[in-house]
This record gives sequence, C-alpha cells and structure tokens, in this order.
Amino acid sequence: MHALENAFPHLDDAGRDRLLEHAHQEEYPVDAVIVAEESRPEALFVLLRGRAAVAKDHLGVPISIGEIRPGELFGEVSFLDGSPASASVVAREPSTVLALSDVDTFLDGAPELAAGFYRSLAVALARRLRYSADDRVAVGFLWG
Repeated sequence: MHALENAFPHLDDAGRDRLLEHAHQEEYPVDAVIVAEESRPEALFVLLRGRAAVAKDHLGVPISIGEIRPGELFGEVSFLDGSPASASVVAREPSTVLALSDVDTFLDGAPELAAGFYRSLAVALARRLRYSADDRVAVGFLWG
C-alpha cells in the first residue's frame, strides 16, 4: 500500500502489514470533520485516499492553514503528547483514513518495529517543522 510506504518509510513491508492488522479504515464524505480542533483524538491517522484541509478557528471562522494528501500522517502531536488537537481536519474530497489506536499493543515486544514506527513519526514532524519555518521566513520576507 503506497500511502503507508509514504507515512512509514522506516518500516519494512512486514512492519506495515503488522500495523495494518491493528488499524481500521474510516470513510469520510466531503466536508466531514475527521478531527475537531480541541478534541482529544485517540488515534494517529494516515490519509489513504482523498484530500483534507487543516483549519484553525479564528473568531468562529475556520482559517485554512494547510492540506493533507494521501500518504501523510496527521494527529501525531496529540498522539505523542496527549494534547488536544491544535486544528481541525476536514475532508475536501471523499476520503479514506487509516486510524491507528492502541499502538502500544502492536509495538510491545517488537523493538525493531517500534524504532521504525517512531523514526517515521520523527521524520514527519521534522518535515512539518521545516516547512513551517520556511513559511514563516517567506512571510517575514514579504511582509517584514
């Protein structure tokens, strides 16, 4: 499954298969809220099919701050630190999402699997941080 290869590049095929055994797919129609801002999602998500918008509420108006495409993780910060979602994720096309909950169960006793899983999360977070920093530099340059 190509989307899982993108989301978890540091897992081999057997690791991704094991991950799939402990996950479930969810379908969302256009404009459905996948994750609500300030909610406490109980899973880590991978967009398998479709497209989703990331939006933050500003005075009751959702402001788009990004887009999620197939193969991208989301909900990883809340997954890692238990904090509420910092933004909403809304389906912009009919979307299929893989929800990974109770991760400790499938990582328990499998240190190589856990290492690949968490390294993949670290890479996703590093990319997001890099792009966020690049955006801030561009905005500062344009508006500074």
